[in-house]
Amino acid sequence: MKHPLIYTAILVLSFGCSDDAERGDPAATSGPGHGQGVGDNAGEGGPAPFVPEDEIQVALQVPQGGERYVFVVSTGLDAVVRIDAVTLKVDLIEVGGSPTLMRTLPAQDALIVINSGTQDFSLVRTPAEGGEATVTTLDAPTAVNRLEVTQDGAHAVAWFEPEGDELGELQQVLVLNLSAGEEAVYPVGVGFHPLSVTFQEGGPHCYVVTEDGVSPIDMAALTGPSFVTTVAVTPDPGEPLFDREVLITPDGSTAVVRRGGVNELRIVDLDTSDTVEVALDGAPTDVDLSRNGEEALVVIRDEVQQLVRIPLDAPDELEIIDLSGTPAGLVTLTRDGKKALLHTTLPGHEWLAVLTLETGDLEVHTLKKGVRSVAPAPDSQTVLVVHDKAEGAPVQGEELEDFIDKSHAYSVVDVTTGFAKLELLEDQPGEVAMTPDGLKAYVLIPAANGAHGVDEVDLRAMLATPIALGSPPRHAVYIPQAERVAVSQEHPVGRITFISTQTGDTETVTGFELNGLIE
Repeated sequence: MKHPLIYTAILVLSFGCSDDAERGDPAATSGPGHGQGVGDNAGEGGPAPFVPEDEIQVALQVPQGGERYVFVVSTGLDAVVRIDAVTLKVDLIEVGGSPTLMRTLPAQDALIVINSGTQDFSLVRTPAEGGEATVTTLDAPTAVNRLEVTQDGAHAVAWFEPEGDELGELQQVLVLNLSAGEEAVYPVGVGFHPLSVTFQEGGPHCYVVTEDGVSPIDMAALTGPSFVTTVAVTPDPGEPLFDREVLITPDGSTAVVRRGGVNELRIVDLDTSDTVEVALDGAPTDVDLSRNGEEALVVIRDEVQQLVRIPLDAPDELEIIDLSGTPAGLVTLTRDGKKALLHTTLPGHEWLAVLTLETGDLEVHTLKKGVRSVAPAPDSQTVLVVHDKAEGAPVQGEELEDFIDKSHAYSVVDVTTGFAKLELLEDQPGEVAMTPDGLKAYVLIPAANGAHGVDEVDLRAMLATPIALGSPPRHAVYIPQAERVAVSQEHPVGRITFISTQTGDTETVTGFELNGLIE
């Protein structure tokens, strides 16, 4: 499992059908590492092909939330819609031509926007006291369609992911200096086909994962166009991608590499290129890093059933934990880094295992349905499990177990006791948003019969309260100063419903694409 994106105000996870990693989309990214894969690793008459886990990706989608405002790109109006989450006042901020993608700067009411029509960036800042926003235009030397921002908001990195017949620059990223008065864009040559970017924790470096390795960049040292060398992380940098996962430690010193179907884990020093190959008893299906980056946790699902704990500074001292009977294919750490959640997305496995890292104690908790994805709460006390679904529609009067298997559902699980509360649904849940204190979750439910809504879930009491919506919900973001969750919906002129996390009351803004109409 890759690290989830660091919480600034909200965890937003997409539980739609995101099978890029399993199907081999080399652009699929997740957290600071990267899962890559194309092709097959077994020819005719060879061993059974390696089957990756179906790992749900962390997604940051529009709308984007600041401290007080919600921002929505309006491509047709060449503008960003700014909605005050306290007063519901709607403003249009003019940016460049055909804005397509934006990212807010952490803990600020500011954002960076990619304008595809004018091939430039708009840096939008809103004063702390509110009022008119300022817009700074930064020229982009080349077209880009991907964008990530550092946790301190001082830099951003943009690149182009090939789309259809458009290839873009295949060996270049743009590093943006976003500091006030120092705004600049620097082209930097990197390895072939950038796939993802990781930022050093508390430092000025970023690490671009490419098809042929990792390209480290000292963003603070840039004064103009440049290029950097690429550190190879596999024996053959040109080997076909297949379910490859590259994680970077928080200090940026080391890359940890898992390759689908290969019985090893590689540990690569990004300063010296020195590599340690750790032999394993089977092909790992997932790897995660401890919060301090000192240990790798590897799960092996098929040949043997193991969790392997590997100290990165002393890999020979690895510890093997037997998982016989619980073929875990994915590992996810709780936010405090004290427990590892183990599960598999393969059908027929209705359990969630919890490993306490300090003691090594492993507990397996029985669930009522198989697991599609897990989302640990920010306080590490509970985890929201989205379940898989058996074929067919549930029928009233059939066996209860069959009815449950055919239903959509999620469960709230207490990490300490294993107690699980099952919630059955008629439709597949969409995104899940959690408040930063870990007390509430908001499960979006677009319904086929038109009864769209959101489940407001009290994670401590494990009680779900349905909230009706007028349109299919798509994305959610938490706004700290307003203490509201903003839920954007599929609507011809734009619609966002604001839900108070304190009272559950709702207010809806409709028509902001046509200058804002408050219901």
